[in-house]
Amino acid sequence: MKQFVPRADRRRMGLYFAAICTWLALTGISRLPGATIREIDENSDGVTDQWIEIIDSTTTRITKDRDFDGRPDYSMVYDERARKISESLDFNFDGQMDDFYYYVGGVLKRREIDTDFDGRVDLWVSLFEGVYLSRVERDLDGDGEIDFVKEYILGSDE
Repeated sequence: MKQFVPRADRRRMGLYFAAICTWLALTGISRLPGATIREIDENSDGVTDQWIEIIDSTTTRITKDRDFDGRPDYSMVYDERARKISESLDFNFDGQMDDFYYYVGGVLKRREIDTDFDGRVDLWVSLFEGVYLSRVERDLDGDGEIDFVKEYILGSDE
């Protein structure tokens, strides 16, 4: 059975992530590539729910088990200035990441989504300045080929 995480707790967890990112960026922790520097049991059940890992000298990953089922379902990679590089999310808590976000300079540039939860991305959304749609691509029949493309012109309703 999936554990429901109330909105207030999700907000608190988000603030906790932000605090860890800030702390890591400001403290200048010695960055040892591949070393997990902290494991956290957020709900005190004796099982690790969050991992903070140094990937290389400029990149850190936070992985989280948001529903406390023992499987990671959120991952964020950020740079030495605590700017997001990428995020992965298991939206339906089935054990497979199905929502991916990619950032450049901390600004969201692309989102890739597995909308039918079959393990393959079938929707690609490109953004301008992190908020404006610039392009949407879709694999409509699940064959791995893009079947639909929509380009957006900034300031247009189309």
